[in-house]
Amino acid sequence: MGYGSSMLRLLVLFAVGVGAALLVGWLRSALARRRAAPPTVTVDERGVSRRTLDGREERVAWGELVQVSIVTTENGPFDDDLFFLLQDGDGSGCAVGNAEAEASGLVARLQRLPRFDNEALIQAAACAIEAHFVCWQGRPGEGLAAAEKELLA
Repeated sequence: MGYGSSMLRLLVLFAVGVGAALLVGWLRSALARRRAAPPTVTVDERGVSRRTLDGREERVAWGELVQVSIVTTENGPFDDDLFFLLQDGDGSGCAVGNAEAEASGLVARLQRLPRFDNEALIQAAACAIEAHFVCWQGRPGEGLAAAEKELLA
C-alpha cells in the first residue's frame, strides 16, 4: 500500500468523522428543542388558550369559533409538523401543536363539533409536506358543542 492510498484512507476517515460529529450535533439540538418546555395549552368549557414561551397569550372561545384547520410542514420528525389553527369570526385565534393538542384533550373536543371532517384530520396526520386542511367551518355559537363535557356512559 503506497503513501497515496494511506492518505486517501485518512482523508475518508476524517470526512466520515466530521460528518458523524455534525449529525450528532444536529440530533442533540433537535432533541433539546423537543425537550424544552412546550407552550401551555388550556382547554376547558370556555375555549382554548395557549401561552407561548415568550409570554404572549392566544385564545378563542367556543362560542366564537368559526373555523378549525390544520397546517402541516416538512419539519418532522424531530420538530412539530402539524398545527391546529382555531379561528374566531374576526380572524384571530389560537395555534396549537399536535403534541399539545393530544395531551390537552383538544382533538377529542374538536371531534364533537357538528360536521367535523375526520377524513381531513387523517389526511393531515399522514401528510409530510406543507399543506392546509380545513376540518370544520361553522357560525358563531356552533362551536359550543365542543364546550360540553363528555358524557359518561
